Amino acid sequence: MARSTTYQAYRRTTGPLPLTIEKVTENIPSSLDADEVLIRIHAVSLNFRDVAMLDGRYPLPFMERGIPASDCAAEVVEIGSGVTDFKVGDRVINTIDLNNTTDEDEETPLALGGEVEGVLSQFAVFKEKHLLHMPAHLSWEEVSSLSYYVHIIPGCAHPRIARPTWVRSGPGI
Repeated sequence: MARSTTYQAYRRTTGPLPLTIEKVTENIPSSLDADEVLIRIHAVSLNFRDVAMLDGRYPLPFMERGIPASDCAAEVVEIGSGVTDFKVGDRVINTIDLNNTTDEDEETPLALGGEVEGVLSQFAVFKEKHLLHMPAHLSWEEVSSLSYYVHIIPGCAHPRIARPTWVRSGPGI
């Protein structure tokens, strides 16, 4: 069976605040780079920052008309020729910060759903290093909330590499 060439996603609107999101049709890439993985997204968790971007309370720059959300649970549907850690059908979660994936990385954070496209869509393409196998005993919905914890846990385990982060009092995550 041939795979679809398009998918549905949600993008932030532009104009006066508060912004909203609108459903759009996007194209699935016809090919992947050697280290890329195409995933089908089954669940997305929304965070305070996703709403803050829409109503003007988010203090950092973000992509105009970008696809929001940073946390998802997904299934691998296609892999690049050099991908070794995943196979079609694997259940995965993503990392949030695309620049800092190891203890040695010290680049400026680059967060999904902010400065780069997020995951509020049916499909997404990630580099292999930005995905992790998800626990088999958890549902898609449960696992979709783990991306944030994958992002903050290294800072707890290795305080020397912890970076300042925006924290808001009250309900957030």
